[in-house]
Amino acid sequence: MRIACVATTPLPARAANTIQTVRMAAAFQTAGHDVVVLAPDRVDREPGIDDVHAFYGVPSSLRIEALPWEPSLAGAGFALRAALAARSAGADLIYARYVPAATVAAFAFGIPAIVELHHGGYLPGTRASAWLRLLLRSSRLRHIVTVSGALRDAYRDAWRIPPDRIRTVPNGADELPRSPPRRDADRLVVGYTGHLYPGKGIELVVEIARLCPWAELQIVGGAEADLDRWRAPLDALENVVLSGFVAPSESAEHRRSIDVAIAPYGRRVAVAGGGDDAPYMCPLKVVEYMAAGLPIVATDLPALRALVVDGESALLVPADEPAAWAAALGRLRDDPALRARLGAGALAAFRARHRLAERPGRVLDPAPSRPSASARRPRGVLARGAARASPRPAPEGELPTLIYIAGQSHSGSTLLDSLLGAHGAVLGAGELKQLDAADPARAGLGDTPCPCGAPRKLACPLWRRVDASLAAAGAPRLLELELQAADPERFARDNLAVLRALRAASGRPFIVDSSKDAARLRRLLALPALVVVPVHIVRHGAAVVFSNLRKGRPPLRSSVRHVGGAIALAEALAACPHLEVAYERLAAAPGPVLASVMQHVGLEIEPDQLDWASREQHQIAGNRMRFGSSSSIRVDERWRTEMPLLLRAAATLLTAPSRLPAASLATLGRLVTRLAGGRRTARRPRPASRAAIPASPRSEARGLVDIVIPTFESARWIATAIESALAQGPVVGRVIVVDDGSTDETASVLDRFEGRCVVIRQKNAGTSAARNTGAAAGHAPWLLFLDADDTLLRGAVAALLAEAERSGAGVVHGQSRSVPSGRLRDGDAIVGRPPETARRCFWRALARTPGCVLVRRSAFDAAGGFDPRLRTAEDRDLWMRVAALEPIGAIDRVVIEKRDLPTSNLATSRTSHAAIVLELQLRYPRWCRERGIDPSFLATTPGAVLDRKLDVELRARRLRAVAALLGVAARHRLRTPLSRSLGIVLDPVRSPSSGGWLS
Repeated sequence: MRIACVATTPLPARAANTIQTVRMAAAFQTAGHDVVVLAPDRVDREPGIDDVHAFYGVPSSLRIEALPWEPSLAGAGFALRAALAARSAGADLIYARYVPAATVAAFAFGIPAIVELHHGGYLPGTRASAWLRLLLRSSRLRHIVTVSGALRDAYRDAWRIPPDRIRTVPNGADELPRSPPRRDADRLVVGYTGHLYPGKGIELVVEIARLCPWAELQIVGGAEADLDRWRAPLDALENVVLSGFVAPSESAEHRRSIDVAIAPYGRRVAVAGGGDDAPYMCPLKVVEYMAAGLPIVATDLPALRALVVDGESALLVPADEPAAWAAALGRLRDDPALRARLGAGALAAFRARHRLAERPGRVLDPAPSRPSASARRPRGVLARGAARASPRPAPEGELPTLIYIAGQSHSGSTLLDSLLGAHGAVLGAGELKQLDAADPARAGLGDTPCPCGAPRKLACPLWRRVDASLAAAGAPRLLELELQAADPERFARDNLAVLRALRAASGRPFIVDSSKDAARLRRLLALPALVVVPVHIVRHGAAVVFSNLRKGRPPLRSSVRHVGGAIALAEALAACPHLEVAYERLAAAPGPVLASVMQHVGLEIEPDQLDWASREQHQIAGNRMRFGSSSSIRVDERWRTEMPLLLRAAATLLTAPSRLPAASLATLGRLVTRLAGGRRTARRPRPASRAAIPASPRSEARGLVDIVIPTFESARWIATAIESALAQGPVVGRVIVVDDGSTDETASVLDRFEGRCVVIRQKNAGTSAARNTGAAAGHAPWLLFLDADDTLLRGAVAALLAEAERSGAGVVHGQSRSVPSGRLRDGDAIVGRPPETARRCFWRALARTPGCVLVRRSAFDAAGGFDPRLRTAEDRDLWMRVAALEPIGAIDRVVIEKRDLPTSNLATSRTSHAAIVLELQLRYPRWCRERGIDPSFLATTPGAVLDRKLDVELRARRLRAVAALLGVAARHRLRTPLSRSLGIVLDPVRSPSSGGWLS
């Protein structure tokens, strides 16, 4: 593996972090990796050093490169240069203590990253925290390494980092052979190595020297400024030897010459850039003391108790009591056996956790350490009274990521569930739909045993913890859940409750649901709070028919059902990213296929994941293989030999449509639905997606709303949009269609509506101009702007108007739904009065489509209507301005359906959209001031707005959008450290149409 190690300070330097970085790089190289060290070329590097490798005591074959450092960029420029250097070196991994470099490498160039943290400098509230916040959103971050458990807990809890993405690997060193003990027993040689700045304990060393005239204190290290400060006080003491700084390669000789090592840390330890490192540190010098087998006297701090044990490998004394330190040193002077015992204990502790040669494997290991397979409880046996490790509870109420296995019966879903569940961060829960208590045919928690060996599910410790967690949260108990409830609210409540309980009970951030059902997948995808990662497992149709035939099911019916199920799954998966896995490939080559599945999920495969049968399992329903004790996997192709030839050929032919590409299957499904709907319209109820919104008794007023529909080259959709507008009832005054210079069949379609709506034709001037034209042609007090490819649900306008009358709001919006996916498009509703609503509309769009929004005409006119200069984000621009003038109301109902189209005739590129929104946000305060509105309610600055937009686009790796944002910032003469550093790399990336959006 090619690894780029990024140092935070120049090489060479006296800082301990450079010693750790260089020696870790050398350890990577010794382990067989191709390594390059990237360091900033700064003026504060150690002068007079010709051989950096000899200075640190590392092999000369280790590559070290110095990169330019721009002081004005506050280090961001070096991050970009380091990322570029890593890419040029062909790095497979960037390993850094400098988080900005890892962030840029991950987002800009897709290089996997591991960051090692030694202090709390990236915790929320610190200046550098934005870099870590951004990096945590990247799938290229493999994991975070912390040097202490306290630091791991601080970062995990502050950033809510999943357990599989953060781990503790303490500092390491090379073992130093112990020198023979000195014979001069009357004079104890006490050694101190390290810096002399506040918190390191130099003040305490002076007091110790005064109280222990019988001891010789040798002090090695310190920066020149600190040495100048302490040289006079220390030279006045006859028993103190101040050696000053020595090269790291020579410090071993100092440790060989001393009897006792001290680590006199204060209760607070300063770190570069400010802050207190005492709670989180893992001091390198203490590890080096342990590697030399030295007896240690150290400050009694929690961080040091994690390294040594009082009385076994060190003596721990209070920080502020020099007399106690003198007494501890006196004990060691008078008791050579105690010195030998403490030294041996320190060396044993070092060998157990701190060998530098073992550290690369622990850092690069893709999985946190877990008990070996041989140490796990045997499957099929429920050990009574056995000690059981309690899983780490998840934060209360936190949802897991749901891995949903979509497929059909007899397609290998149980095998995939078991393989996924063998990962340390994943719980395979089986077919969760079987927990539905409303269906007596389901037996998920009946008298069936649990694969873990429990005779009943509710006798299983895991499911008992889940039940207790549900009870503590006030949710329905396991036997009361309705995970397939027809009521959307009950469905959402029960499913989210059980997923939270599963995460809390298992401590796993990923839960597998192998329910397979397409309808369930659709409903889960529609839950805004839940992250769903679908994996579609498929199997040859004839094999599925054979499995059904063995259970006595007719082959013809099985074939038809298989094709129908494939179509339903294709339609459900059409609008969301998913991975298709063939059962035959999974069974034949489980390793590579499982690795691709784990990559899709966002995890890395674990070495023993294929040994799934050795892991405890708890699936609800599924194949009998989950009760087996063997992890062997073989392809089940008995259908090729045991199925009669003619029947096999017929099944293969009948199920052939299921092997079509997903897009073709979805198209076939829509065609079948249209044909079936045409024959059964009189007998079948209206589908739920077209359900009418109940009208309010107050919506009987007539002609209060004008609906404006701009259209350009939309002959395919415009008729549906007009029909949905005309179906809104008497509340609608006029339906005004503005043909913005279409050249397709739009004119002939509009001729069919002559007399039913107002049609205005104009030269092509853009969507904004067309909407303004339509608004000017109406007279009603309310306006709604419907896109030509959208469909209003029946009663939508009446429901919006009723809420406007009830609340007195000047703007009322509802929700939109995508078709055919059925996924809700809008997030939490914006409701209230200005300026709070204006601030929220400044940061996010009020609605995804203007057809969701009813606006008072007077507010529309006061805001100035749509800006005809804009070709995208024109509706967001309007809602920003209207929100500063009028209260906003909302209804919790879907009022419009919007087609999922590959491209939209009313949209421009995402690149232009991002830049235009930034342009609008930067100009918005001036618009407010011109109308006497104080823009201070935004509580932000132009620089913060720019950095937030850059953060979003970097996270999505849209480099052209970033370049366009930098162009807008340059026109406004706006610069931030982040924008300057990004400009170094992205200046060559030009975005088409990046200028001229606004005059």
